[in-house]
Amino acid sequence: MITNFLFMDEKFADEGVPLRARAISLTGILISADAHRAFKGRFYGLVHRTIGDEQHVISPMPVVHAMDLFPGKDDDTRFRFLEGIVQIVADLGFRTYRVGYRPTQELLKIVGDKEGVLGLCFASMLHCLEGELAKSVIWPVMEIDRNSSKQDRSFAGLVQSVDYMTSRLGSASMSVHNDNLGELLYTTKKSAYGSLVDCIAYLLHLRFLRSIGHSLTPFKSRLADIASSLEPVISFDEVIEMKMEMPPAGYLSNGPVRFMVPVTPQD
Repeated sequence: MITNFLFMDEKFADEGVPLRARAISLTGILISADAHRAFKGRFYGLVHRTIGDEQHVISPMPVVHAMDLFPGKDDDTRFRFLEGIVQIVADLGFRTYRVGYRPTQELLKIVGDKEGVLGLCFASMLHCLEGELAKSVIWPVMEIDRNSSKQDRSFAGLVQSVDYMTSRLGSASMSVHNDNLGELLYTTKKSAYGSLVDCIAYLLHLRFLRSIGHSLTPFKSRLADIASSLEPVISFDEVIEMKMEMPPAGYLSNGPVRFMVPVTPQD
């Protein structure tokens, strides 16, 4: 059976932007273990060309982070690097998923905080991956966070809870098909895959902002243009406003969670 890794990166809501532009989202890139050699060669080759070392010079490997990309380089260099990142994803056929929710007061009252919304994004992403989980083993991977206890609860805690309940009640009772779902793995900023999904998550976030009519700087608008080349490999990309009501009759809950019913404790 095929082994895939789901490398993920979160994006919290921007402060100071209109409510319609606020979203908490999780981006995941599904990468086959068999693609490791090809990806590694393409990624580090792109980094080398971007650094632009002279002959016989080897600069230290930088931390590749979309929000602070290659300090000291000009914008055209950054554009070429991100275009190269998108090309790698497209050429290697890395399926890309992005699930987001608007952090409304009603939703936050139920899930508790922004990490709770992020956990909802993860659960919904697993629903989006049902087809892939039926034919391959998927190990989710997340960059370790400084607030690791909340992150652990939202990600590793969800996987463990589903595994435990499956052992007690059987898989037929679970909303997430977890037979081929591996436990959560952690990585750090010293990861090429972490850098990849960080860049893609940032590009897709800017594409979302432009799609709702939010004003972008010329630099960010160019990045949103670059993101459009991801379209052939995007399997899911949506920011959802949770409906606080019962789903309509006949509603099939395929894909992400869209309805949530608040429960009021009774005396």
